[in-house]
Amino acid sequence: VLALLMGLQPVTTDLMLPALPALAADLGAPMAAVQLTMSALILAFGLSQLVWGPVADRFGRRPVLLVGLSVYTLASVGGALAPSIDWLIGWRALQGAGMAAAVTCGRSIVRDLYPPHDGARVMSRALSGLGVIAMASPLVGGMVVQWFSWQAALTVVAACGAVMLGVVAWCYE
Repeated sequence: VLALLMGLQPVTTDLMLPALPALAADLGAPMAAVQLTMSALILAFGLSQLVWGPVADRFGRRPVLLVGLSVYTLASVGGALAPSIDWLIGWRALQGAGMAAAVTCGRSIVRDLYPPHDGARVMSRALSGLGVIAMASPLVGGMVVQWFSWQAALTVVAACGAVMLGVVAWCYE
């Protein structure tokens, strides 16, 4: 589960990289604006970690994961339905904020459950899974965009978020 939570980051960024040219053409947007979709996502991800960490310490990991993954999934669907580049930038920023909850809580759960020595081992296993996800994401994204569209790539991202939301709701108490 930790690898999947942390794997949302490469799914969110790397799966969309092959979609950027198609996105620019479809929305009639300059490449600078298209690249801003990634910048907004990463900036929101980085800043939101500063918020989610203390909130998760105060209210618990599970509620923050459920809220964050819900925001992530809804923002992914919103991005897939975005009628313009401006809307897509906003949805991607919100997606980054939701993704930060998953990554922050995933790391915090390891700290909660394991002493430092064992936690390092658990994190290294999770990072191995993250590496596999990171390698597969651009390949999957390229195939989805080639066969369907950039919206389909964001729909795949939304499906990953929905699956993780279900896993957390079902398995993590």
